[in-house]
Amino acid sequence: MRLQSLYRLGSILERTGRGAELRRLAADEAPDWPADRPAVGDQRRMVLWLAKLLLAAGQLGKVRRLLDRALPERAADADALCLDGRLSLEEGDGAAAIAKLEGAVPLAPGDSQKLLALGHAQYRLRNTRPAVQVAGRIVRSWPVHIDPPRPSHRASLLALNQAPKSIRSPSLDLRNTHYTQNFATEVAK
Repeated sequence: MRLQSLYRLGSILERTGRGAELRRLAADEAPDWPADRPAVGDQRRMVLWLAKLLLAAGQLGKVRRLLDRALPERAADADALCLDGRLSLEEGDGAAAIAKLEGAVPLAPGDSQKLLALGHAQYRLRNTRPAVQVAGRIVRSWPVHIDPPRPSHRASLLALNQAPKSIRSPSLDLRNTHYTQNFATEVAK
């Protein structure tokens, strides 16, 4: 199956909430990227999408091969560098993971996902002080949320964020952290 076809089918599966089926499909049908043709343009976005799926499916070897062949120059690409850092963490190379994730953060200063991934890596490696420092950076960078937690809520709320006690997932959404710890119904308890 070609990458573009897999991407289109995957988008449909994602929208319909069939994530497990999508990960299985990606693991089974992931194309082998040619060694002499780095991804360009929209291909880069599709390669990153596929690499994230393969990582979620635990296909570490396929992710490494795909990144090395399709995105050999990752040092200036925050998304590719962050994904490479997450992969290095899963491969057991904590030092490389931290170096890559720390490199991704300044490349995308407005993207909380890069800091969340770094905090998650620090937490997994039991680097308590750096993990707490990253959580503090997250709160200083995004001090408030004005979005309602669910689309059905009509009024926007303005409330202070709390520092996450620990970042257990590299794909954590700051809104989830905020509304599970600081939502008005929680305060009322």
